[in-house]
Amino acid sequence: MQIRAWATPVTIGSFVLVAVTGLLMFFELSDVGFVKPAHEFLSLSFVAGSLFHIYANWKPLLNHLRQRKGRVIVGAFVLMTLIVLLPLAPKNNPHDGARKSEAVLLNASLPVLAALTNQDEAKLTSSLQSAGIPVNSKESIQALALQAHQDPHHVLQIALQNFTFSAPAEED
Repeated sequence: MQIRAWATPVTIGSFVLVAVTGLLMFFELSDVGFVKPAHEFLSLSFVAGSLFHIYANWKPLLNHLRQRKGRVIVGAFVLMTLIVLLPLAPKNNPHDGARKSEAVLLNASLPVLAALTNQDEAKLTSSLQSAGIPVNSKESIQALALQAHQDPHHVLQIALQNFTFSAPAEED
C-alpha cells in the first residue's frame, strides 16, 4: 500500500504536466517558457509513476483485462503505439528543406560554392588545403571529401568556416 500512496499522486500530477505541455505543443504554443523540454524530460516521471501505479494496482488491472472491453481498449492503444513506431516518413518533414540545401552545397563545385556563399574561391581553396584536403576545383565538396577519406559534412563545415550571412537590405 505504501507504493500506491505516492505512485498515484505522481501519476496524476505528471499526467497533468504531460497533458498541458502536450496540448501546448499540439497547438504550436510550445515556444512559451520551457514547455518542450519539460514535456520531454518530465514525462519520464509520468512513465515511472505509471509503472509503479500498475504494480500497486496489478489485480484490478488484470480484472479489467479479463473483460472484452478492457482488452479491446488496451489492445487498440498497443496497436496505435506500434503504428507510431513504423518508419514512415512524413510528407511535410520540416527538415526536408535543410537536407535539400545541404545536398546542393555538398554537390557544388568550389567555384559554385564560393559564389553561393559569397566567398573568395582562393580563400576557400586555401582553407580546405590547410585542413589537409587536396583540392580540385572541378570536384564537388562530396567528391573532395571522399577522395580525402573525410566526412563530407566536416569538409563542408571547413569550407563554410569563413562564410558569414548578411541579409539583403530591405527596400522602403
